[in-house]
Amino acid sequence: MAPPNWTELEARFRALIASRQPTGWIRLDYQWSTASDDEHWSIVAYAGLAVEAEFDTLCTIAGDLLMTLPPAAVAPEALAATNAKHRWYLALWHHMTPKIPDSKSFAGPEDKIGTIFTGHIREPVELSATLCLRFSTVVVEPAPSPARALTKFKESTVGKFVWWLGEEPLKKLLGAAVVAGAVYLVRWLASRF
Repeated sequence: MAPPNWTELEARFRALIASRQPTGWIRLDYQWSTASDDEHWSIVAYAGLAVEAEFDTLCTIAGDLLMTLPPAAVAPEALAATNAKHRWYLALWHHMTPKIPDSKSFAGPEDKIGTIFTGHIREPVELSATLCLRFSTVVVEPAPSPARALTKFKESTVGKFVWWLGEEPLKKLLGAAVVAGAVYLVRWLASRF
């Protein structure tokens, strides 16, 4: 089964919005510190375990799909995350919020914790659907196929020369070069000792 594309993911997030209506809600809490690279994410929800699990899974899929986009289209902080789910959370934070912490705490002068910031992403399901829609408009250049790469090589100057030699003469030429190199190395080592 092929992984979903951005449009399909958008539809899944929108279906999730409808499934938790009228009273359910989901929020992402984000905490980070100036003294370390540690980041902590948590889902706070009143939507049912199934809805929360589906949101969690969709975020992981979206985080993996981010890696298929051109790097210029995604916040570098999001691309740097190793955890796919956190990668998606950071994409939401950097692309869909004002990135302003809701609160901050200061540690004392002897404390190594530094300043601790806390932020919230309210309506992350709705924002996820919208961000999927936005990413669906990004043009992704297809990876060159091996056949196309071979054709391109054949058309280059070096490729034309290699193809002109043919397969057998090239093998003989490379074999002779390896033998000549080995003989030279043995003579050089013999002269040194």
